[in-house]
Amino acid sequence: MNRRLLLVVTGWLTVGLIATGAGLTLTTLLGETITDLGSRPLSAEEVERALAASDTPAASPSATPPPSPAASATSSAPPRTAGTARVMTLAGGVVVARCSGGLVTLDSLTPAPGYEIDDAERGPRDRVRVKFESEEGHGSKSEIEVRCSGDRPVGTTKDH
Repeated sequence: MNRRLLLVVTGWLTVGLIATGAGLTLTTLLGETITDLGSRPLSAEEVERALAASDTPAASPSATPPPSPAASATSSAPPRTAGTARVMTLAGGVVVARCSGGLVTLDSLTPAPGYEIDDAERGPRDRVRVKFESEEGHGSKSEIEVRCSGDRPVGTTKDH
């Protein structure tokens, strides 16, 4: 009877291992296709193309006439112009910053593969910053601080 019990337990363990192995193999082979929803970090060139495609004459600061003083007095909030956007690439990721009215805003933060956003001040403010940190745990950090110089975002990076 001990031998029969041993065969039953061995059989169940064998079936369990085969099922687990098959599941892992299928997940590995098909997992990307099943779970990937087409989302991935954009490269700096792809962001530049997307920004260029989205720019319209109405969004350009030079094409929008300034509001008259009377119109500003009657509206509840002044219209916000699109401002000047700039894509900045650093070791930890890609940042899209925009200056408008002397304030900078981080429109987009895309970590590079193997990095994640550790801390971010998106604005609008005089200065904004974001810190990307390596997920692998070897302590790689990549930071950028952005301010406006005129109507153009200017970044200072620090990789450590």
